[in-house]
Amino acid sequence: MSGGALNQAHLQVRDTIERMSRYRSFNPPLIRAFTEHLKLVAEALESLEWEAWERPKGGSGWEASVRAVLAPGAELDSAVALAKEAQADLARALAEAYTPHAGPKPEEKPK
Repeated sequence: MSGGALNQAHLQVRDTIERMSRYRSFNPPLIRAFTEHLKLVAEALESLEWEAWERPKGGSGWEASVRAVLAPGAELDSAVALAKEAQADLARALAEAYTPHAGPKPEEKPK
């Protein structure tokens, strides 16, 4: 998997975590909690990359790793936003389909 579908972004995240762990200023509890979160993000990125690269049959392990990173309700919020966008697109398409278009006017005959 050279480069990978996501350019191996998980390695960049893991490298950042490693660099942060070397400095005392990055050791307060908040930063430690953040680096634990970044580890989950790196796992999710790697799972997504393998999914995009190999497309395993019936494998959905990437979903669990992505959900582990998201805030509760984030997936539902995203689905609702997508549904609202689709509804707006449909409304525009329906309005366009049922609006008479002003085509070229026939030439008027001189009086």
